[in-house]
Order: sequence, then structure tokens, then C-alpha cells
Amino acid sequence: SAFASHVITLAGLAVPKPETLSYAEAAALPIAFMTAVHSLRHVARLREGERCLIHAAAGGVGMAAVQVAQAAGAEIFATAGSDEKRDLLRSLGVQHVMDSRSLSFADEVRELTNGEGVDVVLNSLGGEAIPRSLALVRPFGHFVEIGKRDIFQNSRVGLRPFSKAISFHSVDLDRLIRERYSYGGELLHEVMEGFAGGTFKPPPVHVERVDHVHRAFRMMAQARHVGKLSISFEGVAATRDETQPTVRGDGTYVVTGGHGALGLAVARRLAERGAGAVALIGRRKAPKHVQEAAAEIESGGTRVILDVADATSEDDLAGVFERLRSGDAPEV
Repeated sequence: SAFASHVITLAGLAVPKPETLSYAEAAALPIAFMTAVHSLRHVARLREGERCLIHAAAGGVGMAAVQVAQAAGAEIFATAGSDEKRDLLRSLGVQHVMDSRSLSFADEVRELTNGEGVDVVLNSLGGEAIPRSLALVRPFGHFVEIGKRDIFQNSRVGLRPFSKAISFHSVDLDRLIRERYSYGGELLHEVMEGFAGGTFKPPPVHVERVDHVHRAFRMMAQARHVGKLSISFEGVAATRDETQPTVRGDGTYVVTGGHGALGLAVARRLAERGAGAVALIGRRKAPKHVQEAAAEIESGGTRVILDVADATSEDDLAGVFERLRSGDAPEV
């Protein structure tokens, strides 16, 4: 629902937008920086002087990870898929930059580290790049996987690298926020504190209007973007296809909590839009004022059906639909 006009979230997962950030930048930051901070600070516990290999470092998470690693005082090794992206990483102060579209990075890292390898790998590459990167992790190091493809495909890796007592971590920020949202909120606040304190800076953000959203998806699919992509609704008028009625005159609309003020307001709105029938469901028999409101709505041509059911009970609701279908109400 990222392109919805309105969203509802838990208060703990919302923070004020820093005044120094544009709306496009603010939209682009949370997931990338939360992933980088969680992966490098909290999972891998990257420390000053350690070596960190960041794959696809010119992407959103990659550029965020570069900043997290720099703040930790780590020596950074990075890969990127084009000369332009590699030049950008060098301009950001990344010491060692290699090609992510080739497996030659493994030999380059070994040469640069005198065969020792790195302490942390932040990986989003797939296929053979995974075992090649695992083999680069030196004893007691961490391999953090943020990609999904090889996990969903149940790809296999050998256990030999783990003889060095290294750790393999799989990061799924979407699941983390859903199932451990209190920690997700803490992580979001930690990221925003980094921006407020000047530790973090927004990466480049390419903005496309929502009516040109296909361009953004094409750019992402072709890996042509640097940093993040944001979708803007500015200057785009909301439209609706008036040729297709949103409320049907030959249908019955069931409103749970229908005996309350909100339920009655919904019923009136449905009636105004031409609903054939409205079934108002409440836990108890409809009181007199609800019956009077139902009669008023019916005077406008919409049939109102009052029924008793517990909306949290599957059996109760099944009974409501059975009664509606067995009666003469329009299609439910």
C-alpha cells in the first residue's frame, strides 16, 4: 500500500520529518538506513578498524551502509555495477571499490588484505557471489544477507567457511517491523537521530511523478539508478472513472457495528450513493433511535435490514449472510 493516498500506522513507528530533509528524501530514507544500521551496528556489531565488504554499495541500502561503516571507523571495501557508480563511491571516501558484476572482487579483496579477508560482509548479490563472499570472511566474522532471491530459492552453501567460527545472518526488515515493531520504532528513532546529529546525510534521490511510475520501475529493474527512487504525487490531480459506479443499486452492503453512530453514517452515505440495500449488524437488537434512522433511510429508496450478530463470530456472520440470501435482499 505504499502508493495509497492515506495510511495508518502505529504511533511508535512514526517520527517527525527533520526540517533539513525534503519529503522525497524523507520517503527514501527509513528502510535503507534502518536496514544498514540494524545489519552493521546491531547484528554484525561492526567496530573501529574492522574491514567491511558492502556489495551493491551505490544502491540505497549500500550508500546508507557506507555511512554507517564510516561512522564506525571501519575500512570499507565496496562493489558497484558501473564505472559511474564506482567513481561516485570513491568520491564518498570509500577506500577500495570493485566491480559487482564480476566475481573478480574476491581475488581483489584477498590481494588488498594480504589473504586475510574481511570481518563483515553485507550481501545483496546472488548466485556464486554468495559462496565467494563467504570465503572472504575471516575468523569470528559476520556474513549478513539482505537479499531474498537465493533464500526463497532454497539455494545451498557449503559449511566449510563456518569452520572459522563465522556467523551467517539473514535480515528481513519488513518482517522485523511487523513482528517486533517496538524494536522497529527504536531503530527508526536511532536513524533519525543520526540525521539530526549530522552523522548521516541523505543519498541521491531520483524523483518520478506517480503518473510516470513505470519509469521508476524500469530504472530499478535495469539497475540504472544511484541511491534511492521516490514517487511524488505533487502536481497530479486525483481522478476517478465515473463511468463505473462505486456503489451498486442491485447490491446489499453489510455494515458491522451498524447500530452505532458511525454505522448509521456509513448507511446514509451508501444510500446517498444509490445502494439497493444496507444490512446493519449489531450485537443487540436495534434500539428505537436506530429503527427510526433506518425508516428515514428507507424513505429515500434504499432498503435497510436490521440484524443481530457478533461480527467476531464466524458462525454469527455466516447466519447473517444465510438470512440475507434466503430473503429477498439484492445480491450480497
